[in-house]
Parts: sequence; C-alpha cells; structure tokens
Amino acid sequence: MTKVVLDDDRLFGNHRPEFRPTDSDRLHSVERDIAAIVADVMSRPVNADAVIFGNQNPADFREQLLRRAQDDDVEAMRRSIFDAWQQGYRDAAAITVAAINQQLARMRSPVRLRAIGDVRKADVLDFTVDLPSFNMVDQRAPEYVAARFQAGNVLANMAADTEATIGSLIEDGFTAQRKWSTGRITTGLTTKDRAQAIYAVLDDLAGGGFTGADYASQLAEPTRGLFPRWATAVTNRGNAVAYRMLRQGMTSEQAWQRALIEMERHGAKLRRARARMIARTEVKAAQNAAILAQHGDMIDAGLVAPNAEMEWITGPFDVCEICQALGGSRVPAKGGSFATPSGIPPAHPNCRCKTRLVPTLSAPPERIGAGTVDDPFRYQFADGWSAPINPVTADSPLRRV
Repeated sequence: MTKVVLDDDRLFGNHRPEFRPTDSDRLHSVERDIAAIVADVMSRPVNADAVIFGNQNPADFREQLLRRAQDDDVEAMRRSIFDAWQQGYRDAAAITVAAINQQLARMRSPVRLRAIGDVRKADVLDFTVDLPSFNMVDQRAPEYVAARFQAGNVLANMAADTEATIGSLIEDGFTAQRKWSTGRITTGLTTKDRAQAIYAVLDDLAGGGFTGADYASQLAEPTRGLFPRWATAVTNRGNAVAYRMLRQGMTSEQAWQRALIEMERHGAKLRRARARMIARTEVKAAQNAAILAQHGDMIDAGLVAPNAEMEWITGPFDVCEICQALGGSRVPAKGGSFATPSGIPPAHPNCRCKTRLVPTLSAPPERIGAGTVDDPFRYQFADGWSAPINPVTADSPLRRV
C-alpha cells in the first residue's frame, strides 16, 4: 500500500496534457512507455497469407496476431497503465483538496487540509488515502486496479483491427480484379484508373491471373498494425506513386518498388501516430477512472457531502465539437454519468478532457476535543470525517483557541 502524496508542484503548471496541442508529438513519461510497446508490437511481421488464401480460420489468425505480443509486453503495459492510474488519483486528490480549502476559506474556517504550498495561520489536517499496490488482490481490486487490465484490451483491439484491414484489402483487391478482368493494363492509365495502379503493375508482374487475394497478400505488410481507414491511406499513397511512375514511362517493376518504399514509409509514420494515439487515450482512460475513484473516496470518507458533483473539464484550446458540448456540464460525483460510452472522459481517441470534483461542504468543520490523550483536539466535518490537528507552527494563535 502507498500513501497519496499531495505536494506535487507540477499540478498547476502549463505542461499538463490538457495544455498540449492536439497535434503535438510530445508524450509524457508513462505515455512514452506505452507508445513504445504498442509501436514495437505493430511493427512485427504479420503472416497473413494463410487466412487470406483460406487456409486458416479467422479465430486462429486473431490468436496468431495476439501472440505477436509477448507476456513481457503485456506486463510492461499493465504496469505503465497502472502507474497512470496512480498518478491520476494523486493529482485528483491534490486538486480536490485545494478546492476544499477554498471553500473552507470562504466559510472563514480556521482549518485547512494539507495541500500544495505553505498554509499559514491555520490548523492543518492531513487527509490521506491508501492506494493499492500493483500486485494487490482483494475484494476491492476490481474497483481500484481495473486499469492494469486494459493492456489485454488494447492488444485485442489491435488484433481485431488488423483482421479487419486484411478483409478490407481482400475486398479492394476483388474490386480491382473485376475492373482489370478484361485484360492487363500497365500503361496509358487514365486519372480514373489511378486507384487501381498497384493492381495493374502487380498483375503485369505476375503475367496475368492476379487475384484479389494476391493483392491483399502483397499489401498486408506495409499496412500492418493499422485499422482499415489508415490502411486505405497507405494504399492510396502507393497507388498515386505507381500511377505517376507509369505515366513517366517506368516499368511495372520500377513502379512497384517505388510504391512499396513509399507505402512502407507512410505506414511507419501512421503506426507511430497510432501508437501515440493509443498511449494518450489509454493513459487518459486510466487517469479518469482513478479520478472517479478518488471522487467516491472523498465522499465515502465524509470529507464532502454526498450530493457533490463532478464537472467536465476540457483543454484550453483546440477543443472538438463533442467536448465543447460537454465542457462545464456537471453530474453527481457518485453514480453520475456523462453522455460518453464509459460515462466519463475520454470521449474519443486523443481526448484531453478530465473531470474534477466540485465539493460541497454542508457546514464548516467543528473543533472538538478536550486536548487530552484520550480526547485530543480535532476537527469534525459535518459529513462525517474527523482528524486531529496538525499545526503549521507551534506558536500559531489558533493553537491557543
């Protein structure tokens, strides 16, 4: 078990993810770890010929894709995601404590929770919550450390996307095959034929009889690790290059080699972009799950009222239409749900949004106790939480009240 640490000066800096431009390549430490794992797994070769030519069923192919990720990859990703969960909880606790202190100040209460910065002229209370360790297994583990199991879902989704991409390539090849069924065409392509340039050069290199499955087999590698839409972007780039090479009088072999180089380059770029997107989205999902858990812990501890709300917080700029509509909206912090698939941020891939607790104190905390060993001075909050006084300085005038 580890204690929540509240004195992190980074919380109020301008380097938080919500301040990062949406098109920025910059990743934070945990994001970099996850992105590196994802990029490495996506870059590993895909032996798709068996399923493309009907010699392997899709279920076995998915299992093959999942085996590209070793146990060490999964464990490393789980630890990184769990680190993001821990970080999200600590940050949320510090931000919530600061908001509670603002309410206490407005109530002219002489008490503050220990938070960022030096609190002077006030009695200080320490609010700590035990966080689970990575290897913790108990009845509350599913509630608190579900984030560590996201790794398996990430890899399963990547496998499903690769399978969908293979199906899309086969379909595209079948469409092109039908277009070229009247004969092989390698020169004199019109602008309308640009989208079938790769098929044309491969059909010529094969001496005719090229099939949609052959087409998918040739393009499986440069598009590996991408979902269908981005795989289409790679093949479109290859078709454009092959078309241009043919128009310049190059041979089919030359056109194919140039197109293949360009597709590999573009595919690698998109794999890096997808790895960043997955890392950012999964980290944000873990952190927001932690924030939600922290909201519930504050309420369960009796520090804030049960009717406290949570507010949707967007980035300061480049906010999409989805999140603009959600920004500033509030729902109950416990049991409430926003209009997103999970009920909390992220609302979409690369989403920078988060929630924050809007604490409600029923009344100022009351100082009680006789100052004896058996009955020490302490503050009792209206919603149930109490804590002994931990003064900032021994000569604080409030200590003599």
